[in-house]
Amino acid sequence: MLLTTKHSDQVIEIQKRDRIIKKPLFVEDYITGKSYIDRSDQMSSYSTPLKKTIKWYKKVAHDILLSTSSVNALSLFKSVTKNKSITITTFKEEIVKQLLYV
Repeated sequence: MLLTTKHSDQVIEIQKRDRIIKKPLFVEDYITGKSYIDRSDQMSSYSTPLKKTIKWYKKVAHDILLSTSSVNALSLFKSVTKNKSITITTFKEEIVKQLLYV
């Protein structure tokens, strides 16, 4: 069961293989939104600065400051420059280079 205050009870039809399935609109919106978050988590896990020995609250702070913000900055950079080929690791390296040499 799901509860929402944002959507109505609108139902959409989706083609799945050889049949048509009816789904509530809010379920499709949830799945779409969840995919962006999953992609962001996947990208931030490629080059994580976290170590197993630090406390959990420090991990949360590092994750928010370093991983999530850098993924968001990369997304913004790609949309502004139309450069789709840069990876998250290369982007982080460029940020560090710019910070060290300026």
